[in-house]
Amino acid sequence: MKNYVTVSLETHLFFGRIMKEHAFFLLAGFPEKEEAFRQEADRFRGEFEELLEIVVKSTDGM
Repeated sequence: MKNYVTVSLETHLFFGRIMKEHAFFLLAGFPEKEEAFRQEADRFRGEFEELLEIVVKSTDGM
């Protein structure tokens, strides 16, 4: 069971980082005149950052 938990946490960390990074790339890629898209991308980045924080806390030093 411990192996499953470790793999699950590692997977969540990996994809959490990837999604946060992708949201950042979206934000950087939209021109300034596309403010609505930029705001949405920044919202996604923030939400993935929060999710990543939760996962990091869940690892509890593993």
